[in-house]
Amino acid sequence: MTYQILWSARDEPPENIDDRGITFLECLQYMPSMYNFVRSYGIKPFIVRGNVVSEVHALPLRDLQKVIIHPYDADILSVFYENIIVKPSCVSMITVHELNSGIILDFVTTDEDPVYISFPHSSTWTKDEVRFFAKNHPLNEFGLFYVALYIAGNYARYFPDKWLCDIDHASPLALTIEELMAQAEQRVPLLTLSELTRNYFVAD
Repeated sequence: MTYQILWSARDEPPENIDDRGITFLECLQYMPSMYNFVRSYGIKPFIVRGNVVSEVHALPLRDLQKVIIHPYDADILSVFYENIIVKPSCVSMITVHELNSGIILDFVTTDEDPVYISFPHSSTWTKDEVRFFAKNHPLNEFGLFYVALYIAGNYARYFPDKWLCDIDHASPLALTIEELMAQAEQRVPLLTLSELTRNYFVAD
């Protein structure tokens, strides 16, 4: 078994940020690295976990691809499904296996008969797991880190009395920012290296 890039991103600019701006909570809900943490506080992440597997067969050369979407809350999965785009001529080439929660997509693609399917933005979390946004967002994972850290930094700088109180009482906000900083130490260098080298690095 080997690892390689199966899909590529669309080369187009992201959507503009809405006039209402982006909240700290919204950043956390869309950040793949904060998925488990925000769930521990009863907050639903806008992240859908899955696996993507490919089997290449010769004679004739064809690529069997399988997308497995892990079980999750029905309302978030519904939004995710609505944002999967398939070229009309390719609908019959995709087999959908519905589960109690989650789905499995199977399709065969070749150079002569490719399958055109588009998923919301995602981060390859590990070699075995992909974390999809429930729907496309103006910011990617790096941008979400940037904005979330900016908001947290401004809170600590301009409201030091409240920030010190949060620290003293180990408030949920203080613990959240502590987790955000820990995740930033792990993910941001990897994302930066990927951007500078034009190669995508994935953790084990």
